[in-house]
Amino acid sequence: MDISANIEKWIFDIIQNTPTQLLELKVSKGKKITVIIEHPEHVSILQCMEISKNIANNLGEESENFEIEVSSPGIDKPFKHLVQYQKYTGKEIEVQLKNQEILKGTLENVTTDYFILNSQPTKKQVNPKSKITSNQINIAFNEVLSTKLILNF
Repeated sequence: MDISANIEKWIFDIIQNTPTQLLELKVSKGKKITVIIEHPEHVSILQCMEISKNIANNLGEESENFEIEVSSPGIDKPFKHLVQYQKYTGKEIEVQLKNQEILKGTLENVTTDYFILNSQPTKKQVNPKSKITSNQINIAFNEVLSTKLILNF
């Protein structure tokens, strides 16, 4: 078993039976272990510390040769996994499609194949007699170049 497979098993030993998910695991040739986890509410520092300590303990003396980094994906980073879309349902997002079109709106329903974006119509689309106040757009994941959360403070 290679080191990545061992580390993955050690992580799953901790997160099994919890809503926390392993999104990414990288072990670089420079001996850096990068673990990205996600939780439906938030990733706590304690979760990151627990996983980091578990990896170090299982590596034993070999852990001194590794840099271990455990974190969430970061709210400013593009979405890479379905769980991120699910987590931010109801929030404002910006979607760049593969055709370079950029859409902004509220992330609504999410399935395994597509999500619904509830976007505000542009001035060109607004008809004073129309009762349409928004556009619901089904967007297939295979049409998406990147999706980011819009941070409103």
